Amino acid sequence: MSQEDISINERVRKRFPDYCIDLSFPICLPIYELRLRVTVLAEHRLSTIARFVLRLARLEVSAPNDILAHLGLPAALVPDVAAELLGLGLVTQRQDLSIEVTEEGERLLAGNGVSMRPQNRHPKLPYDPLTRRVIDIDVEDVIDRSGVRERGLYVVPTRPRRPRLGQIRLDEVQRYCRTYERISQNVDVLEIADIKDVRLKYRPGILLYRLRNNVGAGFRYAAYRDTQYLEEESASLQRLADDGAKLVPREVERSDSVAILSKTSVSKEEFGLLTGIEAADRAVGDLGDRREGDKRGSELRELLHGQTGGKFGLIRTEEHRGVLLRAVREAKSQLTLVSAWISQRAFDEELSAMLRDAILRGVRVRIAWGLGTTRGAENDRNLGAGRHALGRLTALLPSRYRSRLTQRRTETHEKFIICDGTFCAVGSFNWLSYRGEVDEGYRREVSYYTEREEDVRRLTELSDELFGNT
Repeated sequence: MSQEDISINERVRKRFPDYCIDLSFPICLPIYELRLRVTVLAEHRLSTIARFVLRLARLEVSAPNDILAHLGLPAALVPDVAAELLGLGLVTQRQDLSIEVTEEGERLLAGNGVSMRPQNRHPKLPYDPLTRRVIDIDVEDVIDRSGVRERGLYVVPTRPRRPRLGQIRLDEVQRYCRTYERISQNVDVLEIADIKDVRLKYRPGILLYRLRNNVGAGFRYAAYRDTQYLEEESASLQRLADDGAKLVPREVERSDSVAILSKTSVSKEEFGLLTGIEAADRAVGDLGDRREGDKRGSELRELLHGQTGGKFGLIRTEEHRGVLLRAVREAKSQLTLVSAWISQRAFDEELSAMLRDAILRGVRVRIAWGLGTTRGAENDRNLGAGRHALGRLTALLPSRYRSRLTQRRTETHEKFIICDGTFCAVGSFNWLSYRGEVDEGYRREVSYYTEREEDVRRLTELSDELFGNT
């Protein structure tokens, strides 16, 4: 765990002392990339030829033929230079076609040919429909929908609305343009004339915390970017949650422990020990040092181990990855992996290579997944990540071995693994979408490990129903 991870969580605890961290997970928020037409007061530099002509006119060399003779210019350039000077009001033209320098022309000459004039510019900037303001991030850092799918990111459903011209504040545009140099520092934005283009994009790199009240009921939501608390975004997200919006992705939500245990042969006494171990784990802290403050949990684990002969126990969040890799490594005939979701980070090259090796040595691998890949707003994200990871595994297999890999996409929220008839694990942990590492996306999940024949048989029967006895 990095110092930055520790820093964020400590900041959360200090800011919200009456709450404990229930969940934390990375999100991205909808952002509109706007291209505006603005009027600016900017430096205007007169062309070199026009400056020489203006200086000659000031010296009474003002007739067209005299100017041409002094500068050695072709006659074809005269109309363009005249149009530039007359259009800017720097000279007037007499009846004999000679020119006379105006007061504006005199001021321009005193400024070495530079003046401040209104101009149109077309800057791009990010507008947050959640807080209804231009936000302080580089527009180049936002991503489009394809980027969201490629990274497997969760988009919080904020119901974004396109901004109208009157909703965009001039001072925010001025500040953004100065900060990110879309317009030079010495240019003042005078007016927002029009919205030329609006594109819905997404703001990544945000960590959302769901906090549980230590005393009362209910949750509080807090958003952070790096170590910065996003106060306005957090308040807006809280209002959405209070109105019933679902801010937490389904793969992060925990399963009910009682329902999980109903799939095992756990006794009432064992259930009490497991509950005590979970409570002791929570007391250590969401990202606390496991070596300290864990005495009570260790005592209960030893007691449970003695009563069950080590055949039944609890798997902590950060222990799941090791159990998964052990199952893949030790499987001899059949390995069953049931995970509601798949992510490329968890179903990585290491796991793909190990599954390939298992299949090549004769193991039949069955994978069931797919909650939220047949309907709903998260369909594309969940489906794309799963297909990519499974496609990579299939590509690693010689064609004659691919029949040993069974894939079943189904609307299941169950999460368990079975290694032959040797052991199984069932719980709230998403084996193929979450690594369980103690990092910025850490969340507490538990599973129950069992080597009991009855438990393995029950879960095998359940998995046969999912796979249709394949």
